[in-house]
Amino acid sequence: MSSMSAPPGSKQSRATLSDFVKDNSTLITGVAAFAALTAFFSNQVKDVAIQAILPGFTLLGSFVMAFELFMRTPPPPRHWRLEVFEYVLVWLVFCVGWYWVETFPSLWVPFVAAIVNLVLVLTPSILLTWLFGIVVRHASRRVHKHLTEETVIRSQRVAFFLLLVFNGALYLWVGHKLLPHPVTLKLP
Repeated sequence: MSSMSAPPGSKQSRATLSDFVKDNSTLITGVAAFAALTAFFSNQVKDVAIQAILPGFTLLGSFVMAFELFMRTPPPPRHWRLEVFEYVLVWLVFCVGWYWVETFPSLWVPFVAAIVNLVLVLTPSILLTWLFGIVVRHASRRVHKHLTEETVIRSQRVAFFLLLVFNGALYLWVGHKLLPHPVTLKLP
């Protein structure tokens, strides 16, 4: 930031809010515009599919620009108004994001459920494959000294695939057994 840098050898002055706004005015305007577009698209667009997706993209744009703006804040010492502005910026983007999450649970809840399902199937497979790799490496050092690292990695890949198939089948079987007892989630 050219207006906030002090000449070499002199005492560094505190960064001020006016200098920061002057140096980043277009980025600040962009964050405000994308936050406003998120609120506008959430309330004014009548098509349900577009009303859920378009605000998500403008919110993502707002997050990216706010992160860039946050990263451009000068290091301390800063004036207290610049510190307050930094906190307000973070809360503004957080509140717009929270509004979007509250407004469109039909969009993000299935996505989170898919991620949870993926984690439930992948995590045991990954952990058991890692454990299998440790056992194979230990056994190759003790018993079969001729096993190469490539052979160990191949055996881990086969074990991972078999464990993934087994965990997927187990997950489907448990889901089938629990089907008569559905779990209901109440969303606002």
